[in-house]
Amino acid sequence: MTRATLAGAAAGIGDGPGPPEPGGVPALLTRGGERRGGVPQRGDLDRESEQLLLHVVRAVADATHAGDPYMSGHSSRVAAHCEQIADSLGLGERDRLLLALAAAFHDVGYLSTPTYILRKPSVLAEDEMEEVRVHPVRGAALFAGDPILAEVARAIRHHHERFDGSGYPDGLRAEAIPLFSRIILVAETYDAMTHHRPYRRALPPEEALRRMQESAGSQLDPELVKHFLAIVGAEAVGR
Repeated sequence: MTRATLAGAAAGIGDGPGPPEPGGVPALLTRGGERRGGVPQRGDLDRESEQLLLHVVRAVADATHAGDPYMSGHSSRVAAHCEQIADSLGLGERDRLLLALAAAFHDVGYLSTPTYILRKPSVLAEDEMEEVRVHPVRGAALFAGDPILAEVARAIRHHHERFDGSGYPDGLRAEAIPLFSRIILVAETYDAMTHHRPYRRALPPEEALRRMQESAGSQLDPELVKHFLAIVGAEAVGR
């Protein structure tokens, strides 16, 4: 899937030829309902339709990793973990919907990253690392043109910022990092560690959680780590 194709899907292009309908994704979300405050609300869509739309969004987002055995399903898993954290935090429906979109498309900027870099089994050279570090900026640019998706764009741009300020692309720290970005980083960190990558094998969930605890306050938001550990711990008990 090309960047143009994915951008078109994200913009809510209809079945027939022609330009995207005004408003892109927001227009699709609010079709048949009224916007309040410029953002889709629960009353604009019934639950079944919203869930259907989010499944489509996740499917399109997962297509960014089509053919990559290491990243297949990554976007959907990250989005699912973000939904769990949103539940734990008690986020409202507006925030949950915007977070779901940002989580699903957080890695869309990788569409223009050379495949050999993404699948390289050894340490990346500095120029290759620079190519990786720009993917949040490229991904955010796909959504930045629509003011209703501004929070989605910001979340994507900053999902590799670290809590201690040593992340990229802008070196934001602590609460200066958008909440959605901090949530996505927690979810992505766990998924990345518990699935195989070209440069290492997957870690057991227990080891991944231990490392996340160690990263709380440096890489990850410590409060969000607490929420995530409580969620995963409860799931482990239920198994």
